[in-house]
Amino acid sequence: MEPSTQPGPTVIIIFGAGGDLTWRKLVPALYSLQREQWLPGRFAIIGLDRKPMGDEEFRLRLRGGADRFSRGGRTDDGSWNDFAARVSYFAADFESPGTYAALAGRLREKDLQWDAETNCIYYLATPPEMIEIISRQLAASASNSSSRPASDVPTPARSFSASPACIAPTTPTSGANTPIVAQRVSSSSSPSPNRQWRPCGRARSRSSTMACGCA
Repeated sequence: MEPSTQPGPTVIIIFGAGGDLTWRKLVPALYSLQREQWLPGRFAIIGLDRKPMGDEEFRLRLRGGADRFSRGGRTDDGSWNDFAARVSYFAADFESPGTYAALAGRLREKDLQWDAETNCIYYLATPPEMIEIISRQLAASASNSSSRPASDVPTPARSFSASPACIAPTTPTSGANTPIVAQRVSSSSSPSPNRQWRPCGRARSRSSTMACGCA
């Protein structure tokens, strides 16, 4: 990828990371992008789901999916180890405010580690009934934080509630495992409490489309 089109520091947060959609579709696509050098050098994946699981167990499970479904065929140790080092997991109750406080803490750590405002892409690989629950918790988490204010970003199709943790529909959509994707827009090259958000639009650009696994 040309330097001018290389995405900035990016974290993908996957709700429902222990499910089939992540295993069969999303992570194999992301691994392929990493192997083909489409993803930024400063890139990470944070997976959340209800099942207790450590990082290594999560990575091992994901490698099985990448071996079967990535477009380049089976993984090789070199490229997979580089990819897996960027992947972490924590068990989460999507209805608990503590989950969103912990997530916000991890994102702040990335901002400090990379000395940059990271782009955050949120993927809800969850049943439809969980989408509103997660969205409301994310909005509440933002409202309770003085350093990460919430704002409203309307779109022609639906209203999105924007927070430091997510942009997601305020009402559930139909269809199982409907992914909802959003991206934080950086306003400067250094960490700042002022965040702007937009829905990635899935096909808004090649980088956002491919990064959210829609390609």
